[in-house]
Amino acid sequence: MKALIARTVFAGIFALTGCATQYASISSGHSRQTTDASNSQLAGQGETLLDRAIYQQSLRALGVDPKSHQAAILRAWKKRLGDDPELKAAFPLGLPTAPTPAGKLLFAEGMARVTPATRAAFWSLYTKVTLAHLPDDCYGIRNRAEIAHRVMSFPNMSDSDTEEYMRILWAVLHAGVRHDPEHVPTEAEHQAAVVALSKVLSADMLTATNANRFARVMVSPATASIKDFCWAMKTSTEALNQLDPADKEALLSQSLDQAALNALRTVQPTIAPPPTPSTAPSAFKTL
Repeated sequence: MKALIARTVFAGIFALTGCATQYASISSGHSRQTTDASNSQLAGQGETLLDRAIYQQSLRALGVDPKSHQAAILRAWKKRLGDDPELKAAFPLGLPTAPTPAGKLLFAEGMARVTPATRAAFWSLYTKVTLAHLPDDCYGIRNRAEIAHRVMSFPNMSDSDTEEYMRILWAVLHAGVRHDPEHVPTEAEHQAAVVALSKVLSADMLTATNANRFARVMVSPATASIKDFCWAMKTSTEALNQLDPADKEALLSQSLDQAALNALRTVQPTIAPPPTPSTAPSAFKTL
């Protein structure tokens, strides 16, 4: 039963690997201006009018006013990402875009390899934005990855949220390209975290009405109303955010490690079951 209660949270964690892709569409071409022979004469002159117009349209497509302070924050981070030697070396043609298998793998593996503090910061930011901006009907959809993608958009983030988001994205990219070691919790740590999560959820559901509502979503999510589904998603998201750091890390790290493996299987469909952590190869070797 405890594993059943945790199911919604785990699905939400998997969806987080899609949250870190919002910025890829306006940063993926960071090296093309200087590597394209047709632009070689313009490269030394800095940004061209066409470059600027394309970038502004990219911002508008993401719901960002090109004249806003948020746009200035993103422009600064775009330059920082574009000038970064490690990222250039790993992706000389630019960061892979979100919808591609390589893009999904990039962010999934990076999220699995960041420090526990960075993972916790991302979940806290996700929780903050979700509770403040996710409508009660979850946009009328039930796909958690799509919900996470829509709610974690720049129009829903303050300037400080945007800075935090980009700082986390920076850490995700570098953890991936450096092949930082993953923290894999023990089975005992994971089970203890599931118990702790169940206790938090139970404490938040003191009424029989709420308990029955959550149970309907857990047992038969396809037949639950969209508002009940959305409420359960918000409730479980907030519950995980209330866990102590060790329990939160045990749930996040294991689930994101599985998400990275799933992303790798989209690149190598015949990949074998995961090896032991001490001998696990980096998924980036497949890029």
